[in-house]
Amino acid sequence: MKTESRRSENIYKGLITALERKDNAIRRYANITSHELRAPIASMLGLIQLWQGHQDDEDFSQSIMEKMEQCAQELDDIAARLNAELDPNMNIINPEIKIGRY
Repeated sequence: MKTESRRSENIYKGLITALERKDNAIRRYANITSHELRAPIASMLGLIQLWQGHQDDEDFSQSIMEKMEQCAQELDDIAARLNAELDPNMNIINPEIKIGRY
């Protein structure tokens, strides 16, 4: 009986730990989407406005495109981090505990 109780307690602790890890991942995801993701998007919107007023200036347009490329790379990096945060395998801490995706 003690073994079964100890096993149940270990499973319970594992579930609590997994839930805490998922909660932390969701918090990080929310922070990334609400803060870090917004910065390159706002930069790109500003760059587009600048470019629209100076389309005839080839050097200026080239400079804008280089900055747009930097913003796009930053967005790509953020997307990769978001995917890592949502990796369904990240919460496996005990093979006895099966936690489904929801």
